Amino acid sequence: MSGTRPPPPLPEADKSDMEVFIEQLILPVPGFDFLRQSTSVAQADSKTGSIPTECRTSPILRLSNKMHGIKAQACEVGGEFVVLENSTAVAGWRGKADHGYAKRHTQLVRSGRLVTREEETLCLAEDGVFRSPGAASPVILGRPDNGRTFRKIGDSGISYGEQQSRQLDRIALYCGREAME
Repeated sequence: MSGTRPPPPLPEADKSDMEVFIEQLILPVPGFDFLRQSTSVAQADSKTGSIPTECRTSPILRLSNKMHGIKAQACEVGGEFVVLENSTAVAGWRGKADHGYAKRHTQLVRSGRLVTREEETLCLAEDGVFRSPGAASPVILGRPDNGRTFRKIGDSGISYGEQQSRQLDRIALYCGREAME
């Protein structure tokens, strides 16, 4: 195809519309992380225990389990899921021993990032960066979990899963509206 010319460049307004569509509607959808640039996030100030600056612009999410005394807080930053320092996790893995997240749980204990707090709980000694809530929650709960039960802290209290469903509904509505035009 040596005689074909490349298509003309998109007008700036069209480029801008596409970037907004991708940033606000596509990137928040689970499974589209490959489109994001992965960046390491800053650690919380260990002296004050304050929330990392990057988390101040993202909703803080909470995962708790009263039966096991678990309280974890997290936020999403730059395509990564950050479980905040001093969040608690179960002391031992309760799922199948050969599960991939069992190995991650053990690795965090051995590295000193998950330290003994009380007899049945561990505490994160520093912020923990995970690929997703589905990677963080099994380590916290000590069993397989999809992470969709993380809940927003604040007025709404909606779960992470509910938030994702709403985003998918907005995409469907937007795409349906675009198809009608």
